[in-house]
Amino acid sequence: MRYCDLKKKEVIYVKCGQKLGKVVDFEFDECTGKICKLIVSDRGCLPAWLCFEQDYVVPWCNIRQIGPDIVNVEL
Repeated sequence: MRYCDLKKKEVIYVKCGQKLGKVVDFEFDECTGKICKLIVSDRGCLPAWLCFEQDYVVPWCNIRQIGPDIVNVEL
C-alpha cells in the first residue's frame, strides 16, 4: 500500500465508533523500513497553526483492520 492511498482513509476508534480524522503522516523505522506509527488529525485543510486540535499518534500494533475506505484502530 502506498502512502497516498493510506492518506485518504478515515481512522475510526472501534470501541465507540468515533471518527478520529484522516492519516496525515507516519513514522517509520529507518533500519527495517516498516511503519511504526500513524499520525491522525481532524483539522481538515487548515494549517496546524490555525487549529487547536490535537493529533493522534496510533502505534502500528493498535491498528485492527485496514479496509478500502477506513482504518479501524484501538487506542
